[in-house]
Amino acid sequence: MVGMNLRRGSTLSILALPFMAILSACASNMGELSNAYSPEDAADIQNNLAGFREPALYDDRALRGYNARYRLTTFGIRCLRYTIRLDEAADGKVTGRFKSRDDCPHHADRARTNRSFSSSSADIGELNELIVEAGMFREAMQIWTRQEDPNSICVDGIGLMFERRDSEGYRVTLANKPCTASEDVLAVASKFIEIAQAKQAGVL
Repeated sequence: MVGMNLRRGSTLSILALPFMAILSACASNMGELSNAYSPEDAADIQNNLAGFREPALYDDRALRGYNARYRLTTFGIRCLRYTIRLDEAADGKVTGRFKSRDDCPHHADRARTNRSFSSSSADIGELNELIVEAGMFREAMQIWTRQEDPNSICVDGIGLMFERRDSEGYRVTLANKPCTASEDVLAVASKFIEIAQAKQAGVL
């Protein structure tokens, strides 16, 4: 699989269609997306993370006090959703936040998790190496599609939204497990989970 820029006719997981609608409105010229979101689109993107009360990394102000910030968020048909954020402060200190929530209203016990964890510059270095190997964040926006069958539509799986905010701007990559995410992309997701010490949480 290869990462593809969002464009008309791109086939991606049906689970990612809400993100496609949000992001396509922001990327008609495929230019730099930092500061390119309309207030309405920015609000829609933020609403995806509203249940987690997460910062809007597409906002330039999100980088104040940080060298870089990374986030993996899951979405789709599963009741349990997760977000893992890594923050590299200006002084080099790396911290993280792991959150989960149950979005199914019929569940009696809609459990939530919200915990911090410590990380290191070595973790960030290893994560960035995997990102490079996967070919992620080369463009402002990437969506992984089913190259072998452009007419197919994936209707199941876990949606994966990867974000990075650093001095080069805001980058986002969308993929789906098992429908479109390559092994290299899944390795990036697994690294997030490893750093967050969340292997037992069932994120993937």
